[in-house]
Amino acid sequence: MKNILVFVGLVLAFCARSQQLETYDSGSLYTDILETNNGTVFVLIRTTGIGGSGAMQPFETPYTLNYLRRGPFDFTIPNCTMQISTMFQIRAPILTGLASGLQIGFVRSHSATSFISPGQTGAMSLWLYPVSTALTNGGYQFKEMMDLEIYNGSTLSGNRYGTITQPVLKTGMWYKLTLTITRDSNTTLDLLYILDDYGTTGTNFVSQKDSLAFQNLSGPTGFPFSYLTSDSTWYPAIAADMDYGIIAIDNTAISATLSSGTTIAAKIDLEVDFQTTAGHTSYIEASPDMIQWVIIETVSGTGAAMVRYYPTTSTKRFFRVVQD
Repeated sequence: MKNILVFVGLVLAFCARSQQLETYDSGSLYTDILETNNGTVFVLIRTTGIGGSGAMQPFETPYTLNYLRRGPFDFTIPNCTMQISTMFQIRAPILTGLASGLQIGFVRSHSATSFISPGQTGAMSLWLYPVSTALTNGGYQFKEMMDLEIYNGSTLSGNRYGTITQPVLKTGMWYKLTLTITRDSNTTLDLLYILDDYGTTGTNFVSQKDSLAFQNLSGPTGFPFSYLTSDSTWYPAIAADMDYGIIAIDNTAISATLSSGTTIAAKIDLEVDFQTTAGHTSYIEASPDMIQWVIIETVSGTGAAMVRYYPTTSTKRFFRVVQD
């Protein structure tokens, strides 16, 4: 007798000039990073995420971030906002400094392999990095810093904004890091970052660890923010380095306005969970109509629970697991 489980996946289309808001599990995040050697930069850990879902674990590889497959976003629209946030956990850091803690932000379109700041013409990001490897009050001291990289056509200027606060973060706890950038005018910006504590489960807000806000901020002489606000090709980005304390990333959310003429699919990958049976083979099949089925993966049964992620690449796509 065969056991059959059936799943369905959908693609949601977002039209131009609409505010796009997505929150997705690390299974989807992992597959949506434009990184040809993803297995050497991030690894997907199946059961260490929030609620037992997958979490993305970075390796010891600094400055390896590529764009996420979202956007482009338009920052030329008056009073528009771009926001990115992610949940994360730390481990005891081995190294300190700004080399590559956790970085979230937005980068301008240059190539499919452009890294996040520093060093890129046009990047707005938030960095979280350890300042000590010593155990302090049951955790480790970290620091946040916003970084705006402005290229005026010939010279790159890095502009950093932060506080002297060094919040203590603890292993085994989930935290949420959020960066919000609002276009006040052609030459002024509102900047906001927030670091929140979400406890051991990652589902309930506990307290705010730190925050910093600027309103009507102007760029430095010779590097006005107009070089940033005149661009309509911004992309969200994320990076981390495990040596600098980041052990897990999950539930990343992006909110921004799509560029004119752009229609983008919210390709939320379908998570397929099933139980294998020792000595039996499971066949994962896909179909556009539940009539014609094609085997896309074969799994040898060990008795363990399995998790798989598959992109929803058509308007409607069905999946099923058949066990012999």
